[in-house]
Amino acid sequence: MLFEVKHLSHCYADGESEILVLDDVNLSFDAGVFYTITGESGSGKTTLLSLMGTLETLQQGELLFQGQPVSDPLTFRQKELGFVFQSYNLISYMTARENVEVALDLAKKEPTVVEQVTEMLLKSPLVHNDDSKKETDDIYRLLSLFGLDRQKANRIVTKLSGGEQQRVAIARAVAKKPSILLCDEPTGNLDQKTSQIMVEYFTLLAHTLGMCVIVVTHDPRIADCSDSSIVLDSIRKGPVMR
Repeated sequence: MLFEVKHLSHCYADGESEILVLDDVNLSFDAGVFYTITGESGSGKTTLLSLMGTLETLQQGELLFQGQPVSDPLTFRQKELGFVFQSYNLISYMTARENVEVALDLAKKEPTVVEQVTEMLLKSPLVHNDDSKKETDDIYRLLSLFGLDRQKANRIVTKLSGGEQQRVAIARAVAKKPSILLCDEPTGNLDQKTSQIMVEYFTLLAHTLGMCVIVVTHDPRIADCSDSSIVLDSIRKGPVMR
């Protein structure tokens, strides 16, 4: 088992009262599997993802990585987690390439890790990008694997389309070769065709790189494409596996 959530409960203050969002949630995740988390609005999907990503402090419960408690959330987040958000969260004044470089610096990962990622992706039968195989620079090669040539890679990200910005966000997240990729409504701002491409990327990353890919989504079509779907019940405040 790669990652576990144990007895996780979480409340939010509402004036003088508290609203229970998650109640004694227990989940297990394996490497190489594409998971989706769905549920009605208010069921706690984004809260759960934030807690698993150590973006919010746990109130009750614990996170286990490879069987050990996550005792240093910052290091765990830097080394083992990648994030993709609906709003992209790119550094707006930087190019696509620079966004990837910054992520590597923050994670304190050597540039050679990008080479490892690209070499593994290029071996996948799901990749049909001949230009990527010709590219010698590893960061440009990674971006080209996600449909961004050198011209777009050197463009300020706000000059790219929404779908292109999300591709940059995915490339940035996987460049450091995280064990777990957490995605919050990553297709929410994208059209149906581009959303389907994103789903193909998530499948590729799980099945080729062996990442544990966890996607929060309201779209049942994306859930249908995942290996395993978790439905958060807004009444029970917990998960139902499907």
